[in-house]
Parts: sequence; C-alpha cells; structure tokens
Amino acid sequence: MTRQWRWSLAPCLLVLLSGCTGRAPAPIWIAHVATLSGPDKEAGEAAARGVRLAVEEINKDPGSGVGRPFKVIHSDARGKPEGFEAEAVRLAAINRVAFLLGGNTPEEVERLDRAHLPVLTPCGARTRNLSDAVYFTGLSPAQRGKGLARFAVQDLGLDNFLLVQDERRTDLLETAEAFMREVLTKKDGKTATVRVLRLDKDAKAGELSQRLREPLEKGTAKAVVFVSKVE
Repeated sequence: MTRQWRWSLAPCLLVLLSGCTGRAPAPIWIAHVATLSGPDKEAGEAAARGVRLAVEEINKDPGSGVGRPFKVIHSDARGKPEGFEAEAVRLAAINRVAFLLGGNTPEEVERLDRAHLPVLTPCGARTRNLSDAVYFTGLSPAQRGKGLARFAVQDLGLDNFLLVQDERRTDLLETAEAFMREVLTKKDGKTATVRVLRLDKDAKAGELSQRLREPLEKGTAKAVVFVSKVE
C-alpha cells in the first residue's frame, strides 16, 4: 500500500488539479480517510505513510506541478462504512479540501463519493453507484485474480489449490472466480485442480483453522489461496 500511494499519487494529483486557477488557496488541502484505529488499523496506517511520502515528494518542487504545495489531513473512519461518509462530508464542508484519498472496498469508496468531491482510491472495483469523479489506481478484482493465478501456476509451478473464498463481498467473489477460471484453463496438456472453502458472514477464525488442517495434512492441497477479508 505504501509503495502504491508513493508512485501513483503524484501524477494523479496533477491530473485532478490541472484545472485549478490562481484563485485556488495556498496550500492545497487534501484529505486521506482510512481506518486508523482498532484491530484493522495496519492497512490504514501503511496507506497514511505512503500518502505522506508522496506529498513530501511532490512538495520538493511545487513549481513543476500546479504551482502550490500540498497539505494532507488524515482522518479516522474507525473501520465503519458510515465513518467514511461522515468524515468525507465533514472534510468537504468544514476543511474545504480539494479532494479525497482512500477507500479499500467498493462500499467505502461509495461512501466517500457522497461528499461530492473527486476521490482517488487504490480500490479497483467500480460499481454502478459511483460518479465519474472517482479515480482508480488499483487493479480490478478480475485482474487481481487472473494475475494471482498466473503467478501461482507459471512462477511457482503449483497445480493443486485450496481456495478460501469470501462470500461476504462481491469484489472478492469476482477475484476468486477469475482465479479459478485462469487456474482451470488447460495449459501444455495439464489442468490444475481447485478445492473451494467458502466463508459466509458467520465464519469464525477457529473453525477456519480446523477446516484448513485436513487438506494440508493429507497433502490434497499444495497451496492455500486466501481471497478473503483480513480479519
């Protein structure tokens, strides 16, 4: 996440703000909304570090971009979808930020979009509810699944998988389906095998551990592929 923000944020900032005029405030304020507290804070903190590095890099030579330095506000959504919307609306109305950064899931991006500001997100899943003001830097769910499958089969030489498929998010389902399609495509006269372990909304970590143990101990799966929300 840190590397993604560091290398993709700079050119995207220039594209989004290329229409700014001399009336724009100096500095230009932007906001990063993420989960920065609680058990799921690690990804948000990593993204925050990436954003800070990207802004520092841009501010080394403001004249080569839009001519103004950038300042970033980091806002904690506390891991709640409604928190992303509340923080985005507040930042737009009170802080008057130019645009928003963040959103790792389609729902989080939709919530940020409700602030009616441009949104730059590492998520790659565009839903029908999103406006044209949302800009994506990440791969689509299908591209992620296909790339993961090619890496596992071609680079690692694996041909027998246990796929942990999270059914709680549509984007993860799309990634899992793309992985299976690519893996099960016959190549060089060989066909890989995939066993699927489905996770529903009531799935628990302890039960998952027990369900994974048998195929691994018996050798019926050479690799476990998690296409699942991080718990």
